[in-house]
Amino acid sequence: MSNLEITGFHFRVQVLFKITIEELEHMIRCSEMHYDYKCKAASQRGGFLYGWRNMLTHYNEDGKPEGYEPFVEVQSSFREMDTLCKILEQESSLDSLDRLAVRHGEEPRGGPRLHGRVYDMLKAMREQSDRVNEEE
Repeated sequence: MSNLEITGFHFRVQVLFKITIEELEHMIRCSEMHYDYKCKAASQRGGFLYGWRNMLTHYNEDGKPEGYEPFVEVQSSFREMDTLCKILEQESSLDSLDRLAVRHGEEPRGGPRLHGRVYDMLKAMREQSDRVNEEE
């Protein structure tokens, strides 16, 4: 006789959010200059940032009205968002590169600062997971 039986259910929360091309390119830039191979892999073929760029490129083909802000809505797991949070810790390195560019008479590349927003999304995901998976 088998002891195989259902003892409960666990739900994995994913977040849906819109991302613009500028935000995505910033994330990819941070990923490419990251020291960790897992963070670098996110922007390479097979990585989630690479996939988001493909979605954004495909979704925003020719034929959109002038002034249209290209974006795509993505669905992301806790693990991807946690990795993205780690990737965006590189923003401080970008600030240093921008200061160096200005010192050499070049234009800083700038870009959005997204770490705090991604961290807040990660916290919201944890809260939702705790809510839907709470024991009765």
